[in-house]
Amino acid sequence: MLRRILLGLGALVAALVLFAAIGLGIDKRAMNAITPPLPTVDEVMAFDPNADLPVKLSWLNTGTQPMPRSLVLEAS
Repeated sequence: MLRRILLGLGALVAALVLFAAIGLGIDKRAMNAITPPLPTVDEVMAFDPNADLPVKLSWLNTGTQPMPRSLVLEAS
């Protein structure tokens, strides 16, 4: 009796993992279908070699997350 229950639970877990894997695979395929790959540097430069390309990159830090120093750095 216990063996049947364990086999049933194992089959249920395997089915759930398979279901999740299939779902994630379908989603990944759909995302790849709608997002083309980024152009290479040569393709960008071939578009307009005289274009004023960016020479500096800036960003704003819009969030922080406090962490204990011991999790980031080694204690020694």
